[in-house]
Amino acid sequence: MPILEAGSRWVTRSAHLTRDFPEGVSNALAVQQTEVALHPTEQARDLERWVRQARADHARHSGRAPAARLRVVVVTGGKGGVGKSNFSLNFSLALQERGRRVLLVDCDSGLGNLDVLLGLCPQRHLGHVLAGTCPVEEALIEGPLGLRLLPAASGIEAIGRATGVEVARLVRALTVLADSCDLCILDSGAGLGPQVRALLRAAVEIVCVTTPEPTALADAYATVKAIHRDNPRAQTSLVVNMAETARDAAGAVRSVTAVCQQFLDWSPNYLGFLPRDPAVLRAVREQRPFMLGHAASPAARAMRGLASAFCAEPQAPAAQRGGLRELLLSLVRPRPELGAEAPAQAEASGGGAVI
Repeated sequence: MPILEAGSRWVTRSAHLTRDFPEGVSNALAVQQTEVALHPTEQARDLERWVRQARADHARHSGRAPAARLRVVVVTGGKGGVGKSNFSLNFSLALQERGRRVLLVDCDSGLGNLDVLLGLCPQRHLGHVLAGTCPVEEALIEGPLGLRLLPAASGIEAIGRATGVEVARLVRALTVLADSCDLCILDSGAGLGPQVRALLRAAVEIVCVTTPEPTALADAYATVKAIHRDNPRAQTSLVVNMAETARDAAGAVRSVTAVCQQFLDWSPNYLGFLPRDPAVLRAVREQRPFMLGHAASPAARAMRGLASAFCAEPQAPAAQRGGLRELLLSLVRPRPELGAEAPAQAEASGGGAVI
């Protein structure tokens, strides 16, 4: 049950907090059974205090300092059908092959299909973790090569519209996982709906997947334009999928970057391309990633090249300072430029979650 929302009134009991937070945190958060009006800025401040306490409790009970911040990457694609989720899955496996410990989170509420690509039918998902009905360990799926997958909350608006308490609960759960992960890949939904834009505004590293088709390139430009406007400090990279040749991919990238330079005086990085390969379609039908079932295919070889380029790419300064905790917190943190009227303005503009 949401108990903390921007612009709303907060009514809760200490029993809720005892259930959702570890001992020590619940004592600090126990409140009387009275209504308290919370301004969004106060909400964010309280949320950050709760998360700091949760991380400190974890470190105290485990005997370790809090884990180093994960490198967090949001994978997006303006147009549906460009192969974004298939890229996220096989890219994660290519990184696992290189010795990275990857956590893959399906953030595509309503149409999440990473579990389908793996031939799995999970009983628990991200929505259960946010709601507090199951621990994150029960929702995680142990995938091939040691990859860990947190499936989507299909049909449920999850991360993009999560309340402050739900985000704090997720941060607390993922703090434990951070001890054994190097990298977190967040597979967003297609398009530029409120949930996707919430993630893109919060991200510090973004990979935008497109194809050489004119419609996909137009949507890729719209996506990187929105990223540059809402989150200009993000490190954004393009990947061209289903290209006939390297020249075909380079032409597609030139089309996007030329328009970006003309109208935005900025352009995204180019990470690389994946060739059109019949093995990819066969892998989807087999529900087995092409990195495993067709490991010697042109697509698999190209994916390994992308993973190598990604690992060699320096992180943005913001990425070095930030991490999954910071990204999740920013989903419910009011944007400074909006000031006290943030909720009303964001709602009026269709901007979705206030961040």
